Amino acid sequence: MSGLWAGPIGLIESDVRGGRLRFALAPGTLTAVHRGDGYLTPEIRMLGIPLVQLYPLCFRVLELDGEYHIGIYEGGIQLGLVTRYEPGPVPPSWMARIGAYEILNPNDIAFIEDTNVIYDEKTQLFGLEASSPFIPGGTIVLPIYVVNDNLAITAGYGRMQGEAIQIAVVDGEERIYYSGYELHKIE
Repeated sequence: MSGLWAGPIGLIESDVRGGRLRFALAPGTLTAVHRGDGYLTPEIRMLGIPLVQLYPLCFRVLELDGEYHIGIYEGGIQLGLVTRYEPGPVPPSWMARIGAYEILNPNDIAFIEDTNVIYDEKTQLFGLEASSPFIPGGTIVLPIYVVNDNLAITAGYGRMQGEAIQIAVVDGEERIYYSGYELHKIE
C-alpha cells in the first residue's frame, strides 16, 4: 500500500510505519486506524499520540479489476476513490512546460489560483500544482499522465480526476486549457 496515489484532493503519499498505514497530504499526515468492520478511520497524531479521530470519515481498501484502490466514505456514502499513481515517461515537449502559469480567465469563485506545472526527479511525479482557497493547507497537486505532445490527463477517477489538459497555440503563444481555465506561462 506504500507509494503515490491520486485522489479527489490531489496527490497522496502513503507508507506503512509501525504496522500502521499513513497518508501524507495537505496539510499534514493522517494515520489510518483499523476498525472491526473492515474500514479504516483516519486520525491525526502528534509525536505518535492520537489527537483526533476523523470519524465518520473512513477509508476502505478495494480491489477492482485486479488493482487496489482506496474508497473514501462518510456516513456510508462513498465520497471519492483514490487510485495508485504510477509515474510514466514525460516527453521533452511537456518538460519544456514546467514553470509558473497565470490564469487568463479567472472568475469570482475560482477553485484554483496560482498554478505551476511541476516535475519531481526523485519520485518522477509530473503534475499540476495549484493554490486553492477551498483546500486545507491551500495547495493541491494533481498528478498527470501524458497522452501525447498536446494532451495529458489528471490521474484517477472522479471529481478533478481524469480531466483533459490540452495545449493550443494562441497568437503565437502556447496555452494550457484545463477544467475551463486558460493558462499561459509566466516563468
